[in-house]
Amino acid sequence: MNHASHAGNPLGPPVLLQGQVRYTGRIADRGYRLNRMFCSLTQAENRERFRDDSDAYMQACGLSEEEMNLVRNKDCVGMFRYGMNIYAVAKAGTILGVPLTEIGAAMKSSTEKEQA
Repeated sequence: MNHASHAGNPLGPPVLLQGQVRYTGRIADRGYRLNRMFCSLTQAENRERFRDDSDAYMQACGLSEEEMNLVRNKDCVGMFRYGMNIYAVAKAGTILGVPLTEIGAAMKSSTEKEQA
């Protein structure tokens, strides 16, 4: 990439980080169903339905088998890489019992103990 081509950009040239997820429109579209489902869990009755039968709830939300497996495995980083919005990932962690520190550690490819 030519540094001179970014001369008008006060932030300079974009820097790609190892493991960085570029949240593009295509990725956002792919994660839409997961985002929608976890956002629906802001309502108490939906959380109860999810707790009672998570597979039935996920199917009712139209999740694919791949998406349901991400939820079943509590793979918050996988959900993010799949296309889920980072704020919805944090909500998913709360609902699935995955601490935010654990999600951050996994995204950083470290352990939760190293985060402390």
